[in-house]
This record gives sequence, C-alpha cells and structure tokens, in this order.
Amino acid sequence: MIKKDPRAIEEIFSDDGLVAVDVFLGIPNKVFFRIGEVSRYLGVAPSVVRYWESEFKVIKPERSRSGQRLYRRKDLQNLAFIKELLYEHRFTIAGAKMCLIKKRQHPVTAEDTEEMSNLIKIQKIIDVLEDIKAILSNKKHD
Repeated sequence: MIKKDPRAIEEIFSDDGLVAVDVFLGIPNKVFFRIGEVSRYLGVAPSVVRYWESEFKVIKPERSRSGQRLYRRKDLQNLAFIKELLYEHRFTIAGAKMCLIKKRQHPVTAEDTEEMSNLIKIQKIIDVLEDIKAILSNKKHD
C-alpha cells in the first residue's frame, strides 16, 4: 500500500516547517484526496481522520461544492506524521500537539529526520525482540 523512500526527503517538508516521518510513493499525483482515499492510505477509519482534523488545526481540508472534505497532499503528510506520533511513539493527543508546535518553531533538518528514522527502526527491533522473548517464555512454561 504505502511505501517509504528515504531518498525523497525534500518532498516531506511542508510550508509551515512540519515534516512527516513517512514519505508516500505510489499515491496518485492529484491535487485533492477525498476522505475515503486518505483513510485507506493511512490505514485508519474515516472517523479517525475527522477526529484528528478537529484536534489538529494544521489539518485544513477544503470543501467541495457538495460539502465533501478535500485533503491536499500536505494534509495527507501531516496526518501521516500525526499517526506516527500517536500510534508508533504512543504520544497522547496533547503530546502530539506539543510536538507539532515544536516542529513549527524549529523546522526539522535532514539530520533530525535521519535520527528520528533510526530511532523508529531501533524501537521496531526492540518490539520484535520483546515478541520473541514472550514466545520463548511461553514455550518454557509448556
């Protein structure tokens, strides 16, 4: 579905200095995305996207004549960053808001992005090792 490419770092910087952890490849080169498309790309329900929109003022979809939300690529990238903060790093909504404010005050550099990427990789390795430890622990008790 969504692929990551660390070579496309320039694409992830938005006008207000935010940076998304994930870089999207394979997303159609379109100006607007409807909420169903956004939810599929992110892997969350449309209600989650609407909730994040209400909580994070950086997400500002336009409206079609019929009132449907139309998200820009920048919105999609910011939503991916929010998802990363909430789901991967286990930030609270308040913590994610503070992180977004901090990012706006101090734009992220390429080195910061690489460091964050490395930290995410390390956390994923730790998660896998904890899973292996739990499996081995269960086998000892059997």
